[in-house]
Amino acid sequence: MQGTGRPQPAGRSRPGTEKQPRDGASEPLLPGSPILTVPEELAAVEPVAVTGNFWVSLPDLDPATAAARSVGVLSGVARALIEFTGAPVGRQPGHGDGHGPAEGPGTGEAPGPLLMPVVEQDGRRLWPPAPEGGRAAAAGPAATGAEASTAVGARHGPATTASGASAAGAGDGPATTGPRASAAAAAGDRPAGRRPGSESPETIGDAPQQLPSPDRPELHYLEGWVPQWHINLPGLPDWRLEVTWLAPAGQRGFAVALRLFPAAGSGDRPPLPAGVRLGLLVRPGTVCRTIYHRRPLAGDAGPFPYRWTRALAWEAPGSVPVAALALRSAAGDPPEQEAGGDGWAFWSPPGAGEFIVYGGVAPEADGAATTAVHLARVGWHRLLDATLQWLAARDPFLPQQDGSQPPAAGEQAPVAPHGDRPPVESAPEPALSPRRRAALRRAGLERAVALGLLSPPEARALEVRLRRNLWFSLFYAHGRTLDGDDWVLLTSRSPRYYVSGAHWTRDSLLWAFPALLCTDPDLAREVLVAAFARYTRYPGEHSQYLDGTVLYPGWELDQAAAWPLTLARYLEATGDTSVLDEPAVAAGLAAVLAAAEARRDEATGLVATFLLPSDDPAQAPFVTYDNALYAQALEDLARALARWDRPAAPGHGDAPPVPVGPPVAVAPETPWRPTLPASTGPTSGAGAAPSVRPASTAGVASSARPSSRAGAAPSAGAGPAGTRTALRPGGGPDPAWLAGRAAQTRRAVLAHCVVPGQWGPQFAWAVAGPGGAGAVLYDEPPGTLELLGPYGFARRRPDDPLDVAAVLANTVRWIYSAHNPYGPPAGPFATPTCPHARHPWLLSVAAGLLAGRREYLGWLARAPMDSGFACETVDAATGQVRTGPAFATCAGFVTWAALAALERLALEEPDGRNAREAPGMGTGSGDSAQ
Repeated sequence: MQGTGRPQPAGRSRPGTEKQPRDGASEPLLPGSPILTVPEELAAVEPVAVTGNFWVSLPDLDPATAAARSVGVLSGVARALIEFTGAPVGRQPGHGDGHGPAEGPGTGEAPGPLLMPVVEQDGRRLWPPAPEGGRAAAAGPAATGAEASTAVGARHGPATTASGASAAGAGDGPATTGPRASAAAAAGDRPAGRRPGSESPETIGDAPQQLPSPDRPELHYLEGWVPQWHINLPGLPDWRLEVTWLAPAGQRGFAVALRLFPAAGSGDRPPLPAGVRLGLLVRPGTVCRTIYHRRPLAGDAGPFPYRWTRALAWEAPGSVPVAALALRSAAGDPPEQEAGGDGWAFWSPPGAGEFIVYGGVAPEADGAATTAVHLARVGWHRLLDATLQWLAARDPFLPQQDGSQPPAAGEQAPVAPHGDRPPVESAPEPALSPRRRAALRRAGLERAVALGLLSPPEARALEVRLRRNLWFSLFYAHGRTLDGDDWVLLTSRSPRYYVSGAHWTRDSLLWAFPALLCTDPDLAREVLVAAFARYTRYPGEHSQYLDGTVLYPGWELDQAAAWPLTLARYLEATGDTSVLDEPAVAAGLAAVLAAAEARRDEATGLVATFLLPSDDPAQAPFVTYDNALYAQALEDLARALARWDRPAAPGHGDAPPVPVGPPVAVAPETPWRPTLPASTGPTSGAGAAPSVRPASTAGVASSARPSSRAGAAPSAGAGPAGTRTALRPGGGPDPAWLAGRAAQTRRAVLAHCVVPGQWGPQFAWAVAGPGGAGAVLYDEPPGTLELLGPYGFARRRPDDPLDVAAVLANTVRWIYSAHNPYGPPAGPFATPTCPHARHPWLLSVAAGLLAGRREYLGWLARAPMDSGFACETVDAATGQVRTGPAFATCAGFVTWAALAALERLALEEPDGRNAREAPGMGTGSGDSAQ
């Protein structure tokens, strides 16, 4: 996330401060304006297909040709995403010189296809039918009507799982033809074959879906994640080409399989015409290091034949091993260099109807090449079936099975937690079992149809879309480095996102982690512990390199609050208190709390921030959403510790403030403060907020006086005389301390952040001092005040001085009203916006779903977005991506919110009243105010 622009006080836009994008160019800096870094608006974004696993990403598959434009891996030593890209083919539409996500600064060129499936007959090219130099072949975009073709509650289709692409490597048996059921089917599941009638015309809302035609490839995904094309071949009317890209679960590599199969209506399998051969062209471009944007690595010598392994190897240039890619055909036939030396090609023998190429990745060429050999030994069928089983065991709409079954012979364990810790035990009620959750989600889709929220095709499309976005978030917001197998958390592994290859704590923990937690608790634990170890060295910093060092400085309170909130959610979902004994968790939590408490203000009891959830400078130092999130996070963690035998003091929710010692580990920054009017508080009168006595803050340091004691953290046990600290003796978090700080912060929010509004008291967005001084009315999707309901802050406490739910209702009404200059624009895909991008936000959709806005289910089913994947914003009229394509952490947030909405819908009473929160989703401890 990058900046949003300067919101205006009191719901008005000051003359001369409106900022309009101008084709991505820098805008004049007005006097007193904060400095912003914002994304370009994209007039058009070409469609893509996507797949990957935790070690390798294929983020830019061409739907029109089934070509891979790049292969990405993660490097710890480079602290970046490393990409092997195709030879450039000219300027990519919609991006400026070096400012777009798909090109390096100053290159002005977009990569062409790196790996191109081809079919030839007697030297004549049959596929692709036109030169593959462009981003779209003459055949046009692939038909993707499969999004509307899956029955509610059925496995994603249409799909022919291992149907084919079954050319044999050493690990395969004899080559087979015709459909082949997956191993999941053998285990008792429905075969993942094409459902009868799945290619019938469908209409989603008012937008008819593209349907298969003689000239357009048909693209669908096996189990929602393994892309497969069916292509009509000019000159071979009785045959079709099947291309499948697979990134096998648990493997450091990928594979592509080509298979010729009889066209529909051709009768018995005819003999293959003479002279037909299948191949994979390799057109190497540059190796790039991607941190936000691509930058080519100098000195690249390109691929070279590795004769010992019969592979084609390509190392990233440099004196230190960073990354390598190696390709090998299943049969081990050596690659041929093309005339002119610009590329390479792997070919099947003439007359063979099946062909597979394996790709291995490692820090250097030897490891990459031998990994490709290993994949060939395991074989296509076992790799595909194991991957489909792994996905099916975590499918959000299927009864989830044990995801830790042993791998097939010769395979690596897909994702095994380190050490010998036993799997996380299922949490008792109110958490729901995976089987029950899947049933509720299917029932929620059916109820949405019955209520008229979705049509039957839209319900099927939504199921498919949520499944695919769940996998996208799982594999593109998390990954493992080649040189250490270390977990890293990042905004996106796709270079199409404008700040890819870097860590944002908010994005990873508040948005992506909930989807991971409800999908695979064991994996969630491993990732969470790794995150505490890697990213709490500089807690709350704006953006970090993959190794946790500071990339883009700036303190953000909501990012610090994400740590205790995420820990509380994990404890509530799993009951696994052993995570608290992890040294990284204990030390990391202490560092987070120290950094936040060092910025607590003496006069208000509020905690200051430097940047907003949008990553822009705060209009005033005390942001309501941030402080409410921090208060709720501490309260939730204290409650979780009490529930799971980590008792808090009796009545911990009402505990008095517990002071801490001196401030520690504060960056030398002063939050930007606006020039305050003569009257420092809101005008009194009808609807004015009641006077509330500020919470006591004795002994708490002001955020304006940072400590020079860098790197310190609260010690266990007693602090200065008469004080307590965040940790108990032994290093565990002190529930009483957490509860006391939560109560203090909540009282401070209600005392100073409630101001008069259009319909009565409402929350200010930010204040500059006591009593609502310098209050700013504003809201932004990355941290909307609407989330205070589902996160639990709006739930009334016995000692609340006002009706918090009513205050929040007034606030949300203002957010969606014409009084908000960044309220929803006109259009079928409208949501609240903000200056960062004046287009509807997917984050607003997620927040609305969590808050009970059921109409957003239809929004998600109908909006094209970014080839069906979550993006930052869309066009209000068309639903097409406008900024931030391939936004992986956002995909997790949207999917989790939609799944929670479906569960809640299924639990709703028949008359639509008394909706109950789906237990265990971790949205917070209270009900929405909506």
